[in-house]
Amino acid sequence: MKATSRYQDPRLPAPPRYRILQALVNTTNRFWWKGGVDDLECPQSLRRWLRTHGALELRSTVSKRDLRMMRGFREGLRALMRAHAGVAPGADALAVWNELLRKTGLQLQFDRRGEPKIESAGSGITGAVALMSNLILEATIAGEWDRFKACRRCGWAFYDRSRNRHGRWCRMEVCGNHVKSQAFRARKRKQLAIGA
Repeated sequence: MKATSRYQDPRLPAPPRYRILQALVNTTNRFWWKGGVDDLECPQSLRRWLRTHGALELRSTVSKRDLRMMRGFREGLRALMRAHAGVAPGADALAVWNELLRKTGLQLQFDRRGEPKIESAGSGITGAVALMSNLILEATIAGEWDRFKACRRCGWAFYDRSRNRHGRWCRMEVCGNHVKSQAFRARKRKQLAIGA
């Protein structure tokens, strides 16, 4: 009988507390299994998604501006997760991310136990951004943030449960093999060019 382990599949979802971060990044993907569709296609779909994930109050509305903001937050989050997989984020992605966080007016506060928390003066989308920023802060303090990764090839977010935390692809059978095959063919072409 073959032994199974939770470490065999790096695509296992993040721990429930942090799962919204992974789910947000995975609302869009440019490859075939998602058909290039963005689940956050309009303000109504964003509102529904945030409500489903407990990140938006019942009476809150979502505008086109809010949709642009959340998409920017998502892509900044993807860039940070890709950095954990060895792909350095571009300066422009970090600038957009930092500017978005600045505009939301988030502030670092401490509670009575001395624990840090990110607070927002607003609700709605800024409240949702504050909630997710708090989860990033908590995951960082817990030593878990570097386990959140986005595939080097397709950008799909995954939680790396490997012991050495060296996962790079959402699935080795799909993206990992593709990247390794491309590298192999490039080396062969170079060898043939040198030998010719």
